[in-house]
Amino acid sequence: MTGMTVRSTVRDVTNAALVITALVLVWTVTKRQREPASPGLSPGTQFPSLALMGVNGDTVGVEFSKETGDRLIVFFSSVCPFCVQSLPIYRSVSEMCYPSLVLAFTDLKGLALAEWWEDHGDGFSAMCEPTAIGSVLGPLSLYELRGTPTHYLVGSDGRVKHHFEGSLTEIPPWLY
Repeated sequence: MTGMTVRSTVRDVTNAALVITALVLVWTVTKRQREPASPGLSPGTQFPSLALMGVNGDTVGVEFSKETGDRLIVFFSSVCPFCVQSLPIYRSVSEMCYPSLVLAFTDLKGLALAEWWEDHGDGFSAMCEPTAIGSVLGPLSLYELRGTPTHYLVGSDGRVKHHFEGSLTEIPPWLY
C-alpha cells in the first residue's frame, strides 16, 4: 500500500467510527428520553425544598401553599436541545397562570444566567406570579435527576403529582 492509500483508509475508518459513535449517542439519548433508568420522585412523594439564585441575584425559596397553588418545576439546561425546544411550551404555561412555573437551571449561574435570560426570556408572562427563574442552590441529587428537562408537577401541599422527562411539543394533558 502506498502512503496515500493508507492515509485514505485510516481517514475512512476514523470517519466511520465517528458516525457509529454519533448514532449510538443519539440512540442512547433517545432511549433515555423514553425509558427512564429509575422512576424519579414518585407521585405522592414530598418534594424536597428548593432554593434558586434568581436572574437578578436574589435567593428565591420555592414555597408550596394554597396561595401559590400547584407548581410546574422544570429542571432546565441552557445547552440541552430538548429544553430549548420546549421553551415555547414553557412560555404558554407561564401565560396560563396555572400551574405557576419554576425554571430551575442546572448549568448557568450569576451573570451567565442573566445574559441567557435576557436573550431567551421574551414572551414569559410577568403577570402570573409567582413564576421563579433561577439556578438551583444545593445538591441536584435530591431531585433524582437523570437529565434535562425533568418536569415535576407539585401540588400546593408540596407533594409530587406528576413526573415527566423529555421535551414538550405541546401542553400535556396532565397540566390541565
